[in-house]
Amino acid sequence: MATFPDVVILLPGITGSVLANAKGKEVWSPSAGAVWRAITSFGHSIEDLELAGDEVDDGVTAPRLVPDVSIVPGLVKIDGYTRIQDYLILMV
Repeated sequence: MATFPDVVILLPGITGSVLANAKGKEVWSPSAGAVWRAITSFGHSIEDLELAGDEVDDGVTAPRLVPDVSIVPGLVKIDGYTRIQDYLILMV
């Protein structure tokens, strides 16, 4: 097992973090539940991500990285952070 002599910091891109509202429901995620809420609310479910005025702590958290997702196997795929996350976990 290899060890890292330095600290590794992974900063995902703007769409690379799964975001959850103050109630813990995922509002930005490639999960079926988040996509379904976005469709059935006509996009209003992501309004929970909006900062109201000078509010600093809005309760939005980033509990995990966006994983790789196959929408249509073999044709359409969203490249997430699964490979790098697995690699870093193996190196610990």
